[in-house]
Amino acid sequence: MSRKMRMDQVDSIIRYAREEAAHYNYVLIGGDFNTVFPNYSRSVVKEFNSIGFDWQTSSVGSTARATMGLVKPVNDYLFSKEFAFSDAYAIRTSRSSDHYPVLVTLRY
Repeated sequence: MSRKMRMDQVDSIIRYAREEAAHYNYVLIGGDFNTVFPNYSRSVVKEFNSIGFDWQTSSVGSTARATMGLVKPVNDYLFSKEFAFSDAYAIRTSRSSDHYPVLVTLRY
């Protein structure tokens, strides 16, 4: 899928989040955004930050096995609004997928 198509998907989520987040005190949005390259990742984070969401998994690093042993992608994200961050990590020993399970502890 092209970068434009991926960003169109992000834009759809952003539009929905902008409309719906106003109705709730706490909001979580997470998923696999397939941002294989760092510039894709920066674009996604910038979009969520622009509407007041925090990137709660920013300290996790790579969330998927390296592509051809070279690129260590950050594909999986958790963004939140109004939660206080406590901890985040990836389980890199998991072999159930090419992505690592990502866990976050938040407080409200």
